[in-house]
Parts: sequence; C-alpha cells; structure tokens
Amino acid sequence: MSDTVIYFEGGGKREGRAQLRQAMERFLNAGRNEPAGRAKPIRVVACGSRGEALKRFRRAVEQQGEAASLLLIDSEGPVDWNRETPVAFLARLDAWNLSFAGAETVHLMVQFMESWIVSDPDALEAYYGKGFRRKALPAARDLETVAKADIEKALAAATKSTKKRRYHKMRDAPALLKQMDPRLARGRCRGCARLFRTLHAPV
Repeated sequence: MSDTVIYFEGGGKREGRAQLRQAMERFLNAGRNEPAGRAKPIRVVACGSRGEALKRFRRAVEQQGEAASLLLIDSEGPVDWNRETPVAFLARLDAWNLSFAGAETVHLMVQFMESWIVSDPDALEAYYGKGFRRKALPAARDLETVAKADIEKALAAATKSTKKRRYHKMRDAPALLKQMDPRLARGRCRGCARLFRTLHAPV
C-alpha cells in the first residue's frame, strides 16, 4: 500500500515546517475510520508558501501520477461549496491552472488552519490553562462562515490573559493539532470533512 502524500501550505522556516508536518500527520491519522491495518499511510510535506506547495504537488503528479498525491491550500476567504469546486476556486483566486490534477486531489483549508483549531475549545483550554477565555471563541456551528480576521481576533482575545499569552501560530499550532479531536473539525468545517472523506475512502 503506497503512502498518500499531502503537499501542504504552511510551516515557515525549516524547523517550523518539521514541527507542523509532524503535528498535521498526527491530526490526519487520528481521524481515520478504518480498522487497523487497512488505512492508507498518510505523509505530509509542509511546503511553506502556497506557490511552493503547488510546485511540489505538480511535480509529484507529473512524476508519479495523481493517485497518491493531494494538495492542501488555505482558501483565505469563504467558499461556496454548492457553486464552486476547489479547482475552480483556485483558478479564480490565484489564476492557477490545475487541469493536470483530478478534482478530488485538490483541497482547501477553509479559511485557514486556525478555523480547524477553534473547533475544539476543550483542547484549547487544556493547552492554555488559567486565564483562557472560552467564550471569546466563535460559536458558529459552521466555522467556514467566520472570516479569517474574526478567527484571529477571537483567538487573540481568548488567549491574551494566559501564561502563554496570545496565540502564536509557529509556537502553538503544532501542539494544538496534536491534542485536537479531528471529529470536531470535520463536523464544523466542510473542507476538512471533504479531505477526510478522500483520505479514508475504501482502498
């Protein structure tokens, strides 16, 4: 059984990419539904910029075919899933030509990774501890309707009085991804649910 490789936007510098890669692999593998031994092995490549993620994904598809390669990109804004596929969305947003890839190989982290993170208030509260303001988090059932700026403000307000201080992506995101319950992100973010359906389809 070959690995499924996800080319993922994010991670910053080399050390940050390594930490985020490990955390994302933990998050994605923790959400699998298959019995032990039947799940596809999942490997994440944290690429830094969205342009670099596209370049590495394209190279993988051209060299190995699209069966085991996926692209995961921030949408940076709302997506109307009823009218637009991720391929069409990225063609409009970034003028990307993704005709080389199948529709189910291109995925959006709507609107960005922190939309997934705020889906699990228990994990956030356990990580930040005393001073964490749970009520500052967005209450929306569908987190993909909450603007990126509002998610950022909510995280800052919820964490500013804790010992760790305000949420810091490179410091906090890897630790939080490892502690989160992926089922909560799947339930509150359609893009996340779509990714898990693709990853854990019967083999």
